[in-house]
This record gives sequence, structure tokens and C-alpha cells, in this order.
Amino acid sequence: MKIEDFGAELEADLSWRIDELRRLRNQLYKADDPTELPAFRKALLVMLYSHFEGFFKTASSAYVNAINSANLVCSEATSRVAASALWDVFEAFETRDRKNKIFKPILPHDEKLHRFCRRVDLLEGLDGFLSRTVLVPVDDVVDVESNLTPSVMRKILFQIGLPFDAFSSKDGEVHRLLRYRNDVAHGTRKEGFETKEYSEIEGAVLEIMQDLKALLLKAFSERAYARQKAA
Repeated sequence: MKIEDFGAELEADLSWRIDELRRLRNQLYKADDPTELPAFRKALLVMLYSHFEGFFKTASSAYVNAINSANLVCSEATSRVAASALWDVFEAFETRDRKNKIFKPILPHDEKLHRFCRRVDLLEGLDGFLSRTVLVPVDDVVDVESNLTPSVMRKILFQIGLPFDAFSSKDGEVHRLLRYRNDVAHGTRKEGFETKEYSEIEGAVLEIMQDLKALLLKAFSERAYARQKAA
């Protein structure tokens, strides 16, 4: 994939989300009764969270798909990207599921012996695993779980080989957005939001989305997913 195509994909997804929020905001201010505006902003804030989560998942997934199209083998990828590409191997190794298709029990059942046999299988299969083409499982690695919290953001960024603390300075704003969204959903925020309150959180969230786009573009252009060759 070319950097221009990847950039266009990210920009297209971010642009329609920002445009939709702008259109909804413009419609809001056309309300006949100004006293209804705080209540209308509740709906706008819920939509803001939806676009925040949606863009983070879509953009991160696009980056993973770009990695997968790079035709690397695991030995050529960074350790974190290779570990994500070998997701099924490590899942089978760690869960010790005897029905898995990677590690086959060949010895009489004995828990300690079985664990040791699994370790031997991992070492003996290592060359084959590292020769695999990098195909990171998007749904497993880019999992926003039930809420896109700062810890979930860090988990995803770490697993795709990016600086996991890239947005740590914005943790407070993300927690605030989640708290507001949950307050609306649970009915504890019936009065809605004033202009300043909503504008602050919207500005911070849109900044994170823009920064995520820039981070992914930089990582893609610099092939941050590939292991650096020794000089």
C-alpha cells in the first residue's frame, strides 16, 4: 500500500466524522427554544464518543491491514508486531488447550510433562513461526472492548508496535468523555451540557483523533512495524 492511499483512507474516515458532528452542532443551534440546547448537547456528546471510538478502531485497523499488506515475515517485523501476528501460536501455548491445531500432545497425560513438551514444541517450531508471513488478526488486536478507556488505547497501541503512551497526557479528557457518556446513558445527567463544557471536551477529543492520524501516518511512512537491520 502506498503512503498516499493510506493517508487518503484515514483522512476520508476522519473527515466524514468531523463533518457529521459539525452538521449536528449547526442543527442544534437552530433550535427555537434556547433552553433546550443543553439537553440537545447530550445527544451530541453521545455521538462524539461514538465517532471517537469508531475512528480509533477504524484507523488502527487500517494500520494493521497496511502492515499485513507489507509482505513481511515475522522475523522481519518488530517483536510486538511479530507477537501479534503469532497470536494463535501464543494463545495455544498459554491456554494449553489440548485440542489446538498447533501443539499436539504426543506423550502420556502428565501436567508437568505436558507443559515441558509444549515448550519443546515451541522451540522446535520457532524457525517455522518466524518464517510466517505477518498477518496480524485485526479483531483480536484492535479490540476496543466495552469502552475505549485510556488503558484500552494503550493496549491496542502497544500490540501494534506504536508508542503506547502517545495519548497519556489526554487521559483526563478521555475519562471525562466516558464519564459524561455514561452519565447520559444512566440518566444521571438529565440537565445536559452548557456550551463551554461541551466545547472543551469536543476540542480535546478531536485533537486526539487528529493526532492519531498523524501518528499512524508517521509510523507507516517510517515502516515502524519492521525490524531495523543492523548497520
